[in-house]
Amino acid sequence: MSVAPAGVALTGNTPGPESKYRLAPNRNNQWPSRLQILTYVPPDDAVWETAIPAPASELVCHNDLAPWNLLVGDRWMFIDWDAAAPSTRLWDLAYSAQAFTLSDPSQDPSLAADDLSAFVDGYQPDDHMRRLLPDTVAERTAAMYNMLRASHDAGKEPWASMFTAGHGDHWSSADNYVRTHRNTWLEAL
Repeated sequence: MSVAPAGVALTGNTPGPESKYRLAPNRNNQWPSRLQILTYVPPDDAVWETAIPAPASELVCHNDLAPWNLLVGDRWMFIDWDAAAPSTRLWDLAYSAQAFTLSDPSQDPSLAADDLSAFVDGYQPDDHMRRLLPDTVAERTAAMYNMLRASHDAGKEPWASMFTAGHGDHWSSADNYVRTHRNTWLEAL
């Protein structure tokens, strides 16, 4: 690892375009199971700053694995690690599953459920995690909306501006979508 002059930690550089907003794997391309797992043990006195606190601390997670943070090329790389902090596998998977497969409330829920199933299959969760996932997706989506709303009310940037620039409406609609079709997601998983 090297450190850039501005203090940004770099682990590598891969040229390539950002992924499309709705990049969803299919059953023949279960890319989450191909993610390189890195082992990192933080110091006991590490201080974490995260916009949305996780419900528990199993391991250090990216906390923003989403299409807008994925570069696609010869190597696929997640960028924007500023939200990395202790979290749980379920909380991180819920956000990623929602961001990659359930972000478009105009999509037919049965098609979104197929995308969700393929994405989650790639992660290979156990049955217990699969049963918890639809409700956790709803909790995580609501947490994103609530963070944006509270930041807007408090004038905390950049979230305050993002809330009024359309992110608030997006996450409100996404929250309604994931809650309305909870049983569809559960059946698909």
